[in-house]
Amino acid sequence: MGHPSIQQQITFFYTSDLARTAAFYEDVLGLPVS
Repeated sequence: MGHPSIQQQITFFYTSDLARTAAFYEDVLGLPVS
């Protein structure tokens, strides 16, 4: 029997400047920030 496949993942990152970090993820990486 094999290992179950991973369907989802949550990753947490610490930041001291939330606005700047959110802008990076949205504007540079093109990822949605919720």
